[in-house]
Amino acid sequence: MEWHRRLGHLNERSLLELTWHEKVFGMKVGKEKLPVCEICIKGKQTQSPFPKSQTKRRCRPLELIHTDICGPMRQNSIGGSKYFVTFIDDHSRWCETYFLKNRNEVLDAFMDFKSHAENQTGNKIKTLRSDNATEYCSEKFQKFLRVNGIRHETSVQYTPQQNGVAERKNRTLLDMARCMLLESKLSLNFWAEAISTACYIRNRCPSRSLNGEIPLTLWNGRKLTLNYFRTFGERAYVLDKLPGKGKFSTRSKECIFIGYSTESKAYRLWCPAERKVFKSRDVKFTGKFGNDETLHQLRAQNQEWSANDTRENENETFELQLTPNKSNETHRSGGIFVQNEPEQVTETRKMKVLHGRPRLVTRGRRGRPKKVYQKEEVQPVPCEDVASITVMNDPKSGAEALSCHESKKWLEAIKHGGGRSNERFVQAEARKVHIRNRFRKSLW
Repeated sequence: MEWHRRLGHLNERSLLELTWHEKVFGMKVGKEKLPVCEICIKGKQTQSPFPKSQTKRRCRPLELIHTDICGPMRQNSIGGSKYFVTFIDDHSRWCETYFLKNRNEVLDAFMDFKSHAENQTGNKIKTLRSDNATEYCSEKFQKFLRVNGIRHETSVQYTPQQNGVAERKNRTLLDMARCMLLESKLSLNFWAEAISTACYIRNRCPSRSLNGEIPLTLWNGRKLTLNYFRTFGERAYVLDKLPGKGKFSTRSKECIFIGYSTESKAYRLWCPAERKVFKSRDVKFTGKFGNDETLHQLRAQNQEWSANDTRENENETFELQLTPNKSNETHRSGGIFVQNEPEQVTETRKMKVLHGRPRLVTRGRRGRPKKVYQKEEVQPVPCEDVASITVMNDPKSGAEALSCHESKKWLEAIKHGGGRSNERFVQAEARKVHIRNRFRKSLW
């Protein structure tokens, strides 16, 4: 079942033929029958097939090329493509796919395929078979075919069965890509990567139309190995070779496997944090899968980590948060709590000036930034609480008794307690307090 998944949910017969005839090495598959795969049922269920054609295959590569355009897709690919076009060799069933942003790019794709295929095989394209799409029947396309001596065969209008090889290949690629996207839980924007991987896999797997032969072997006569195949959408860790890393920096990046490179011996991987596709051969696979929500969380987490690493080397500045007496409602603005009209409070704090210019300016003002104070102790104490816990001591002299806020009560107590002598003492002390208060007012 594992190799069934690695080979893009390949059918059971082709999977077993890989091991029976020893056409490839590097994989081990048991002879027991594969269990029912619900992913295959969801992604490959179709109507009853049409009768088989009695036409024989060509004897050499490039004698006949089948082609068809598929699209537009509802979602653009990560590269911005909406269509893809396939070119299939009738002799070997070797297939190549090109991804297009517009349908009028078909001619450029065919010119690229022609120069590449003829150089690889040493043969010339003799016949091109397609439907009656305007891109194939345009004056530019027809002129290019005439100049290169290529015969053009087209199907009857509304009869796709006459271009059955290309139509069937498109369906096969779409079925495999749909299954891989379902299992990997990746976004539909990765459809081009899934189609490219499906084409890569089918070129290296047996085909019933070839009587069990492999397209790549008939195309260039090479025998291949499949021990490097991995499951589409699998999580992987890639060695980070970029210079400038610290001694304790992470040595790998978390990525997602999305295919194989055709230019080099490497995997194609998608890095969610950097939002780009790159190639690497130093990859460790985990066997786990994720979805779009996990990718967004991974990007946010990497951004948060990088921001925290930057802040560790800078001096911190912060706003002092004071608790209001009455209102407990707060609003969040730019990461700082803003209170709703707090009452006046008193603060007891100890500060010291940090040496040098601050390395972090949080206000965004131009010019020389203000010095940053380090707040060691902050003890906000509301005024009402101070009044409620104040301890009242008795006055130590008559002047204090007559100058306090309870002077009337002290005056009455002195009068009733000591007779006229105490009354004269009180009057003398009152005069002293009056003179002292007048002197203080004159100073201000």
